[in-house]
Amino acid sequence: MDIRTTLKQNNIEYDDIRWYLSLNLAMQLLQYKDKEEELAKLIWSGKLEDKLYDMTETFLSMLEQKKEEGRLDEPALREIISEINLAKDKRKLME
Repeated sequence: MDIRTTLKQNNIEYDDIRWYLSLNLAMQLLQYKDKEEELAKLIWSGKLEDKLYDMTETFLSMLEQKKEEGRLDEPALREIISEINLAKDKRKLME
């Protein structure tokens, strides 16, 4: 199972992955609603920047690593593809 090929076969583009990851990060950041100092520390420390920098390639590399370690099988990848497609469909509704 090649992850990039599987994504391509399912019409998942880099932009779709970026949108999916952006939604996930937005949900994480919303958890800081009443924790301004913790959010400021996240931004100040560069950890937020690290999450944003080349996030698509980082995500794909993480999936590849999980696959190599036996922690990602085809059903789990299909679940991720479903989540990406759901996010993609929601984005299309916004346009």
